[in-house]
Amino acid sequence: MSSRDDTHAAPCATSVESRSASQRRIGCAGCALDTVGDDADVRETIPPEPFLAAFPRPMAEIAQRLRGVVLGATPEALERVRPGWRLIGYDLPIGRRLVYFAYVAPEEAHVHLGFGHGWLMRDPDGNLQGRGITKRARWLTFRPGDPLDVPRLTALVHEAARVAGLPPIERVAAEFDAASEDA
Repeated sequence: MSSRDDTHAAPCATSVESRSASQRRIGCAGCALDTVGDDADVRETIPPEPFLAAFPRPMAEIAQRLRGVVLGATPEALERVRPGWRLIGYDLPIGRRLVYFAYVAPEEAHVHLGFGHGWLMRDPDGNLQGRGITKRARWLTFRPGDPLDVPRLTALVHEAARVAGLPPIERVAAEFDAASEDA
């Protein structure tokens, strides 16, 4: 895993923010870093393996390992390729709804393991990237040769699941607390 904040070398160095009625994409222009939206009713049928086959073999292998971490940590999660977002997204069934909480986003030179509500996650080692780049998403970036610390990644996935399960009022309170800490 790269611990550098400049993981977004060209061509994805431009930060963008766009909104539509159904989705919000915040992140760099070249990566599908933080696309969150209301697509719970849209069911994609592309299996992850053919989706990953379009990426260089080292990136596909990293993505496969990260898929195993997410599904091993949260076997109840629903995995779905989101081709428009160029990622594999994970939803947790919470009550009668699905909550998008994690993603594996392969790129040509790296793979992101990301969390849509990462800004609310406890990150005692300060490894999550994205603060100052996106408002809410946080991620880790892996390149070929980077070790995957499975116990640490599993703990982060569990933390992402905990945050996804927070009632909306607790998320609002956490946002207020975070804003007052930044002030």
